[in-house]
Amino acid sequence: DQHILTYPFGGKKSVTLYAKDLDRLEEGHFLNDSLLDIFPKIWADQNPNASAHTFSSFFYTKLAGDGSSINYDKIERWTARVNIFEKKLIIIPV
Repeated sequence: DQHILTYPFGGKKSVTLYAKDLDRLEEGHFLNDSLLDIFPKIWADQNPNASAHTFSSFFYTKLAGDGSSINYDKIERWTARVNIFEKKLIIIPV
């Protein structure tokens, strides 16, 4: 599949888009994890002073676990560097 974009460029926790991902932007298709993750990253970098924090699409999966209980231990590192209680907007893709 043709590589379209990796963002951030050469950074940690980058997201890669391929041509097949862009096909999912067409009407009648569902978005995938790559699309759900890349656009908030780009937006956050362009709006560094915004009082918002976006988690990746895997955050909820880790938090919910098998559905029987909330797994705080699994996501503790995800919130270690940001105080989400200081933010006006928290985005959690489900």
